[in-house]
Amino acid sequence: MNVETESQQLELFQGFQPKSSISCQSKFTFVDLFAGIGGFRIPLEQLGGICLGYSEIDKKAIAVYKKNFIQGKNHSEVELGDISQLDKLPFEIDVIVGGVPCQPWSIAGKLKGLDDPRGQLWLDVIRIIRSNQPKAFILENVKGLAEPRNRQSLNYIFGHLHEAGYVVHARVLNSYDFGLPQDRDR
Repeated sequence: MNVETESQQLELFQGFQPKSSISCQSKFTFVDLFAGIGGFRIPLEQLGGICLGYSEIDKKAIAVYKKNFIQGKNHSEVELGDISQLDKLPFEIDVIVGGVPCQPWSIAGKLKGLDDPRGQLWLDVIRIIRSNQPKAFILENVKGLAEPRNRQSLNYIFGHLHEAGYVVHARVLNSYDFGLPQDRDR
């Protein structure tokens, strides 16, 4: 699959409209961690968000992301690189968003949780949140992270976010309920 094809796939989703619309009067800034091809970015921009930077390591995903959001638009948006190398961002930020890799908690993965190197990326997210103190954050993962077998990992993550001064609320949501063409709990 090439960048053009992947870019066109994203365009297919842009035709779907949510079941209800939320109006946001104020602007806010955000950083897109584990950006992929920009799935988090689209609804945040529709709500008035301004993306100041993104972090992604997959070269194909970066190419699609740039084609969809950066190229030809004279953006001063910062490509932040590998999340494990990030700490204090070069700007103030209102919101941090990200879909941390799910394989450590997914039934399709090996279920190693925080013992999986990808599970350890939660520690990088926590460090970035602590260093930058955004007003809010939205972190997405598979519903397996909220299951009893992963209670210890979830408590560990929540504990560190509480220590950083945040109130944390977890919910399992289904993308279909928000007008997306897939039936998936996250």
